[in-house]
Amino acid sequence: VALLPGSRLQEIKKNLPVFIELTSYFRKYQFIIACAPNINLQIYKSYLKNSSIKLLQGYTYDLLYYSSAAIVSSGTATLETALFNTPQLVCYKTDKITYWLGKKIIKLKYISLVNLILNKPAVVELIQDDFNLKNLVKNFSKLLKKNELKKISKNYELLKSKLGEKGASKKTAQLIFESLN
Repeated sequence: VALLPGSRLQEIKKNLPVFIELTSYFRKYQFIIACAPNINLQIYKSYLKNSSIKLLQGYTYDLLYYSSAAIVSSGTATLETALFNTPQLVCYKTDKITYWLGKKIIKLKYISLVNLILNKPAVVELIQDDFNLKNLVKNFSKLLKKNELKKISKNYELLKSKLGEKGASKKTAQLIFESLN
């Protein structure tokens, strides 16, 4: 299972501890953290203590390709994860004031690029107070069920057809812009 806690130190501090707690509930899985290239590995190691979680830096796409699931901090990684057909949970937590201000300024129904592009809850988003260990365990268990995997796969197919072959970046930007209006 790929763990993508984010590419900024603040994201890692808020998200990684909860990701790590999740692993004790699913011992039959191997969890691997996709380490951001701009973050010192010692930062990640400081959270692991006696954990069996592995670290991998510079091979995020390989990790997503071979993973049976992913826990992903919101951002471009959600779209990349979908393009690799990897079932995912999208998680994000920031400071309460930052979140409150963001909600006042930016009016979005969703936070993940997958959901924004499809304009529906195609992948589960656990944001701010909803991102806690109880919800993460419950939703990760559900994510691994056959009917949920089929639903995600269909949504990913729809996503890819919306993006198309050429000009995917431009189409993505246009679809996000349209979802704001």
